Amino acid sequence: MRTGVGRAAAVRIIALFPGRWSIGFQRYNPGVEAFWSQVATQVVGDTWKTHDGPTPESRPPDTFLTFSTSG
Repeated sequence: MRTGVGRAAAVRIIALFPGRWSIGFQRYNPGVEAFWSQVATQVVGDTWKTHDGPTPESRPPDTFLTFSTSG
């Protein structure tokens, strides 16, 4: 059961540390992209971006969600 506790915690932590954020995740993890997209949208609206990082040899590639907050 998803209760929103993780999203609320992420939003609160981001609010405590204003500035530039780059959050890495691996898309093969079900739901992770939706989770971080919802967090970013709640924090900064539609001003966030995603991009794929380089593909390492030893694990799946990372995708990065980036945005900036002000204090």
